[in-house]
Order: sequence, then C-alpha cells, then structure tokens
Amino acid sequence: MENSFQVARYWKNGVLVEIDTNNGSGMGAVNDILVSDGDVYLAGWEQNSGYVAKYWKNDAPINLSDATSHAEANSIFISDGDIYVAGYQENPAGIKVAQYWRNGMPVSLTNGMNNAEAKSIFVFEGDVYVCGYEENSSGKQVAKYWKNGEPVILADGTGHSLAYSIAVMRP
Repeated sequence: MENSFQVARYWKNGVLVEIDTNNGSGMGAVNDILVSDGDVYLAGWEQNSGYVAKYWKNDAPINLSDATSHAEANSIFISDGDIYVAGYQENPAGIKVAQYWRNGMPVSLTNGMNNAEAKSIFVFEGDVYVCGYEENSSGKQVAKYWKNGEPVILADGTGHSLAYSIAVMRP
C-alpha cells in the first residue's frame, strides 16, 4: 500500500498549484485563501516535529509559530497593509489557545484553560472580529466571536456549536 499524506495546494484558473512544505517531505494544508493587490495569500499549516501555523504570500512561506507545539492558521485578512491570521496554538499543557497574529505577532483570545480555536477573522474600521469556539467546563464547544479581544458568546453551551466565518458591514 502506498503511503499518503495531506498536501498543501490550491487551484488557480483550473491549474493545480502545490505548495512546497518542509522541502517536499512534509504534510501541510491550506485552510484559507485571499487575493489582495495582485498578491495571493494562503493560511494553513505545515508539519515538522509539530504543526507549524503559517501563511504564504505568493507561495513564499512565513512561519507564525515554531514546531515546539501544535498550531494552525485557519483564516487570513489584509487591512491597511496589516496581515491578520486567525488560528490557534497549543500551550505547554496541550490545550488549544484561540489566537490571531497581526503582522506575525500573536494575540491570545483565550486564557488556555479550555480548548479553543479561532476559525475566521475580519477587520472593519479598525476593529478586529474573530469567530470560533471555546469549550466550556462540560467539554462542549461553544460558538463565540471576539471584537477587539472581548468575547461574545453565541450559544447556551448545552450542545456543541462552532462559528466558522465572520463578516461585518455598515448598518
């Protein structure tokens, strides 16, 4: 049986573009794509000794984390020349911390007590909106969004719920 693994790739005008991960020897994934001013931005991850959150600009990789803990990038957004990437990074206890990176600098959205992930990011008039989930004390995933780091809970927590995408518009 042939070994198989996940490969980071996307299609441009119907043509497959494969992303080189770990010099061709690693697994990876693209979770989001954005085109801004003719540049192609991808958010995803690459596996080394752990999963490294990263984005690619025109196929050139930019690491957001190192391989010391598991991390993934799920969404990317460009605003006023700043690059925002939403995802998560595990803390030393192995708990996923929802966060985003602004120009490569991490901003934690949760305290690392419960698993959480940031799934989507959107910037509107200088405000940063991120959605995803955080587990409650019962282990249920609870959908929420954060506006400038302040959480807004979207579900009552009696069942699993996740928020996967966020957008903001003028009233």
